[in-house]
Amino acid sequence: MFFILSKLLSFLLRPIIWVLILFIGGLWTKKPKRKKKLLLLAFLTFYFFSNAFLFNLVVHWWETDNPEVFFAKENTFDVAILLGGYSDMGVEVKGGIHHLSGAGNRFHHALQLYKDGKFNYWLLTGGSGRLLGAEKKEADEVRDLLIQLGVEESKIIVENQSRNTRENAIYSKKILEEQFPEQDYLLISSAWHMPRAQACFEKIGLKVQPYSSDFKSKKIEFRPEPILLPNAGTLADWDLLIKEWIGYLVYKLKGFL
Repeated sequence: MFFILSKLLSFLLRPIIWVLILFIGGLWTKKPKRKKKLLLLAFLTFYFFSNAFLFNLVVHWWETDNPEVFFAKENTFDVAILLGGYSDMGVEVKGGIHHLSGAGNRFHHALQLYKDGKFNYWLLTGGSGRLLGAEKKEADEVRDLLIQLGVEESKIIVENQSRNTRENAIYSKKILEEQFPEQDYLLISSAWHMPRAQACFEKIGLKVQPYSSDFKSKKIEFRPEPILLPNAGTLADWDLLIKEWIGYLVYKLKGFL
């Protein structure tokens, strides 16, 4: 039920929907004062959530950065847990080419860390996040991609049943306790998702070293363009961040963190 409700209600968390509701309400109402207030509120809501400078300040505060000590040569791990959600499973291309989504840096950075000898084994965790209809499992697809890229199949462990971060943690822990007990684990996810992901894994007793990728935060610059001009991409970034905050709150209330 939790999984279904999260999918059905996710559209209500989008600022563009809030703007649309306020705008329609302003056009619909017959009262001049209310019309003026609703249309002004629609404009202010749009301007705030499309302002790249303000978003950058907020996401800088939220995201988990990587400490410099992580990159020391002696700092290596037995298994890297790569959380799913970085593939665009809806793209259909002839030839079986795998498409990465906007969070594709999770995969790219994990591959770079592996090539640099930072970890020995991959644990790919992620099934299908669709509410309706059959879909290929992300972990299965990425295993095939890694093999094509020269990674030995014996170095890849697949967990393809999980549908959310909570299940990522539960199913991953079961595999690690059976195959790699009491070893050093690296957790790879997006920086904006890492606070919830790390807390979720450690709540069930699995100690991990986080490695953040796919940062939304950028260097803070006081330039006219991001401060004054609206940006359509920032609206989408707020969609993602607000959804993550709600997910964090719900997980906290349910005792998952």
